[in-house]
Amino acid sequence: MKSKTQKYMVQLSQPRCRGGAIRGPNTSGEAYSLRRDLGLWHLIFESHPAILKHEQGICYVAYLVTHPSGEPIHGLALALKAAAAYQPTNAVTQIAEPSTGELVSVNGSSVMEEYNLQLDDARAAWAMRRKQLDLEALVDDPSQSEPVKAEALRELEAIYDYQKKNAGRTTSAAQRAVRTVRMAIKRFHRHLASAVTLDGTAHPVLQAFAAHLERYLLMPSIRFCGCHRARTGLGLAGRFTYEPPPGVVWT
Repeated sequence: MKSKTQKYMVQLSQPRCRGGAIRGPNTSGEAYSLRRDLGLWHLIFESHPAILKHEQGICYVAYLVTHPSGEPIHGLALALKAAAAYQPTNAVTQIAEPSTGELVSVNGSSVMEEYNLQLDDARAAWAMRRKQLDLEALVDDPSQSEPVKAEALRELEAIYDYQKKNAGRTTSAAQRAVRTVRMAIKRFHRHLASAVTLDGTAHPVLQAFAAHLERYLLMPSIRFCGCHRARTGLGLAGRFTYEPPPGVVWT
């Protein structure tokens, strides 16, 4: 009897191949691809396709692998960018009705007043951080006039004062976002690493993808987890990165 984790990601509609893997033909010509299609994700890894059920961690991984950068991205920014890139605009989801607990189908384009309070906190904290960085750059810019710098400095002082008075709120919003992103990515990786085919053998595509993510995403991101360098809030800690080997380009 397979566990729920073992059953988590298995292709159901593709023919079997040697070794018990379930693998369909790759007609796209792509070697590395990760795309969302409503409740499923289509993965091509080393030219071999697989299908994955949706979970939040895939969104973060998909954004990281398709947007590689020399600079790590903070968990706040990653949460916002992944939501913008992969949130369905016209999908149907289910939410619990607060008074009865009954599941209600809701169109993805519907307006909900409290759809994601944590994401709202992330947006607010990140917007303030970006504003702070822009103002600091303005103050340090030798080409700017003194009146412009003075105005920027006044705005900076107001931001610094707010951060001092609301340090706990600003830091906790950033920490919650980072923790949520990190846990979702690790959960997704565990599901990949334990994925099996219908006959119980290790799924070659998904487990190979898991090994790739461990080496080129999880391990590099450990440098920015904050475990050894206590930079809190929106500093260095809590950033994520993907450092692919030469020749690996995701679409």
